[in-house]
Amino acid sequence: MESVSSNGYVLFVLTETSWSFLEGMDVDTTTGPIVVVADTHLGLLAGKRFYMIRNDSRCDLVGLSGFMRWLERLETETMQTVIRGSWGTPLEIRKPAQLILLGDYLELWDASDAAVEVSSRGLWNRMERLTCKKVQVVGNHDFSLNQLASSNAVGFPQGESFIGVYSDTYPPKMANGPTWIRVGNVCYLFLHGHQFDWAFRHLGNAWTIISYLRDGAEAFRLWSWILVLGALLALIASPFSIVFQSLAVALLLAGALPRLIVTCARPAWNCLAQTRYEPGKALRGFLDWWKNTIEVNKCPDEELCVVYGHTHLMDIYDSTELKKHIGAELPRNLKLVNIPSWVEDVREEYQKILRDVALYIDGAGAHLLGWDWKKEQPFYIPEDVTKRIAGGTPIDEQTAQNLAEIGWPQKLLDKLKQPPSILAMNRRGL
Repeated sequence: MESVSSNGYVLFVLTETSWSFLEGMDVDTTTGPIVVVADTHLGLLAGKRFYMIRNDSRCDLVGLSGFMRWLERLETETMQTVIRGSWGTPLEIRKPAQLILLGDYLELWDASDAAVEVSSRGLWNRMERLTCKKVQVVGNHDFSLNQLASSNAVGFPQGESFIGVYSDTYPPKMANGPTWIRVGNVCYLFLHGHQFDWAFRHLGNAWTIISYLRDGAEAFRLWSWILVLGALLALIASPFSIVFQSLAVALLLAGALPRLIVTCARPAWNCLAQTRYEPGKALRGFLDWWKNTIEVNKCPDEELCVVYGHTHLMDIYDSTELKKHIGAELPRNLKLVNIPSWVEDVREEYQKILRDVALYIDGAGAHLLGWDWKKEQPFYIPEDVTKRIAGGTPIDEQTAQNLAEIGWPQKLLDKLKQPPSILAMNRRGL
């Protein structure tokens, strides 16, 4: 066995023989709960990038660090309870058997290696102390980790357990059809969600060039700006000399072009082709993905749940709602759970969007848990409230009172009484 390192941070790849579902089974029965977090984008900083170009989002390192400390406490505690008030009896939280990082855990498009290292090192160290199995599902922003997902890679334990890296879905699709994880009476499939994005589906693997260009720009670090300046000067002088013309081409290819594309073209991509904050686009993309990826006749004849992130929003759809929104027949036992991000958007119109949410899965089903970073404890998010928030519907006073009784922060409730209009607007196409 040997460890694999990339850009200063270390991951370990799980061996193929470590999991029973990699033996060609359609369903793996897991023991113990599963905790899922999505879109943490560690290393992402808001602020000026290049003249008028800015980043609008930043990772919530404080919140995520507190959440990881809470998971550490579960290692030594038999059980914690999360009250549900009028929505049910207290939810019993136990030490997870698996922790799933559902894509875009690291920001490897819009952050420097230095920023990623500083943001993530402490969290990696904290995760090493967790005895549960860890899973990293590769997203679009951390696609370069895909190199660690090779089927020929040798696995190593991370701390007291393993971390597995998967390039598309977890569990991975096998030659004989999709693979699901059964917890209780429900079968789950996990993926980041960029697979639903029109651009990613129609560009094939061409979109991955962004990761290569970003790595090229980071290879030269600050020196790449010297290459940009040199290329511009050489281009100015190129009409007078073939030597300067050749130099300009060499500098552009070597370092100037990757830096310019990453700095200037990436923000343009964000404006033109994305499903972040666009639930309608994601749902329509899900339908295409389902038809092209899932062989329905090989699906388990049980309750099915597809869990994804990518949109930075929270929502739950059952089969009836899916048929209403996208006008297609899907299995009656299918449910979609969209997990929001651990990223704050500094733009005013997005400040009220709920973030810092994890999914806790046990034999009773999937439960969305919000994170109170001041008290460092979770609070329960009822399904009906989830759908109300997702639709941009204000929380009424009675509901707000009931939520306050089960631990919702008052500041959050005040925001949700006047939800961002952007949510309702982006759902008009549904």
